[in-house]
Amino acid sequence: MAITPEQVMTAFRMVLGREPAPERAALIAEEIDTEQQLHNYMMKLPETKRRARIMDIMSFLYGPTEKQNLTNEKQMDAWLNVGEAMHSRIKSVVSAPDDEYSIFHRNRFYDQCRALAAIKTKHFPTLPKINVLDIGVMAVSLMYQESVEGLELFTCDHPRRVEHIEKFGSPNFYPVDLENEDIGERYPETIGKFHAILFCEVLEHLRVTPSEILTDLKRLLAKDDAIYLTTPNGIGYGAMLAIFERKSPSAVYSRKDAERERGGHIHVREHSEREMLEWITEAGLKVRHRAIKEYYHPDSIWPSSFIGAGSVLTFVLEAA
Repeated sequence: MAITPEQVMTAFRMVLGREPAPERAALIAEEIDTEQQLHNYMMKLPETKRRARIMDIMSFLYGPTEKQNLTNEKQMDAWLNVGEAMHSRIKSVVSAPDDEYSIFHRNRFYDQCRALAAIKTKHFPTLPKINVLDIGVMAVSLMYQESVEGLELFTCDHPRRVEHIEKFGSPNFYPVDLENEDIGERYPETIGKFHAILFCEVLEHLRVTPSEILTDLKRLLAKDDAIYLTTPNGIGYGAMLAIFERKSPSAVYSRKDAERERGGHIHVREHSEREMLEWITEAGLKVRHRAIKEYYHPDSIWPSSFIGAGSVLTFVLEAA
């Protein structure tokens, strides 16, 4: 029985994590008669051999921590579990925006809202309302208020991001240049004020040592507080694949990206989990939960093989 182009597509997905062009799949199918021949064809491809070598390196890099990563992931997911009713409500809110940015970040937004719900219901179950500081105003800032009850939302961002502040920010807004200013020094009334701080996908944009900004944020926490922090994984699979191509994983920006720079959208540096754990300790914080998540490309061959290859580092922090 002849091999079909669909079988060729499936073989490529299973072995290489991608599909060939339909025209190429059709040509391969014309040349192959049996599944064994298709198997042999795939194994002889230079890309397959290269992938096997990469997998060995990935195993060396991520393998030693995979057992701990799995444990961390289960513990984080258990903490994020706030019940089906709340999950349904959050999904409804997060799924509503149909702009490209919100769609791409939907899975991350979902977990950020769940994290805030977990802090409210598990850390402060008896308080009718908690003070929440969201650093880095984006579409998800509105989602917090719509999906979780009992919040007094405060927001913080660079003064230059006026457009985002007007669209997504709260009436309680603190304009601060985090690279050059300490929020607590600029606004003394914020010290010890917040039950929850959301510091998501901001750290990588700042030219400041993470331990410095985390020390600043620690001073803003109230008793039984929590910081939910996310930042790109500096040694995730995207960075590693760039290195395997003998390229730097650091992004290069052109002159036309100057507007993005002014808007704070450029990644200055992405950090590894080991570095983050060291900076968290230096700041006088401790990790309650941590996990490495793949929010953007869950079907990619690398994150599905190694948790440590995921795109995003997530932490639940509290005062040491």
